[in-house]
Amino acid sequence: MKPCAFAVACAAATFVVVACADARPRRESLKDRMAKQPSVAPAPAPASASAPTVLEPVAAFCTDTSEAAAMRCADGVATRSSDTVIIRLSNVGAAKRVDQPTEGGTYRRYYYAGRFGGDNGTPAFHILDVRNTQGGAIELINAATGDSLVVRGVPNLSPDGARFTAVAEPETCELATQLEVWRVTGDKPVREYSLEPFDCVANRGWGPADVRWRSRDTISLVRTALPANAERRANGERDSTRALLVRVAGQWKLDTTAVARLPRTPP
Repeated sequence: MKPCAFAVACAAATFVVVACADARPRRESLKDRMAKQPSVAPAPAPASASAPTVLEPVAAFCTDTSEAAAMRCADGVATRSSDTVIIRLSNVGAAKRVDQPTEGGTYRRYYYAGRFGGDNGTPAFHILDVRNTQGGAIELINAATGDSLVVRGVPNLSPDGARFTAVAEPETCELATQLEVWRVTGDKPVREYSLEPFDCVANRGWGPADVRWRSRDTISLVRTALPANAERRANGERDSTRALLVRVAGQWKLDTTAVARLPRTPP
């Protein structure tokens, strides 16, 4: 995870981008990756003029690149005392995370990055950007109970706030991007779907990219694969096709039937 840059999506649906830095060089951080995500917008009106217009509610999601600004999203329940992030729980007690600044395997720093949920009957979760010598992770803490969950990628909420995607991009394998879909529940989110199509050992397959919610039941993505031609591979070119991930009868299904060929990605 690298330094931070993220967009704030609060009730007014305005976006603020602020820069922050870390003294230690690392992979792209939570805030850098979230800055690249599109804002959640209401679903478009049906094409038929006679059909009723249905707009999906935008889920509450408030965060910022600077920890102090992100804590304002928490309405005063998240604070920092020296090396400790303190999150006051709405039920009882508090959740605390203490930095371990010593170099080595125990190195760890916590950055409060905001919260989501708490509307439309969904529970609220605090977001922590956790960094270590290997890169980092995202920890979600239930605002009421303190139950926590570490996910492999940045949460990207569905329009109704009932689910989120998390896309992990480890550095150990060039295209080993994993896509997960989580359902938000009262205590800890439940993983509904996991997709890791690239085989690092055989160095073949494809990885999901440009993952976006189209609606509460549809996710669009780009399938990115290494080309068969060795020269193109050496030049850093990629083959890309579009696909949809659709939830039908409670199950997520990958739909590639309407795949459209994309222009080749330049090196």
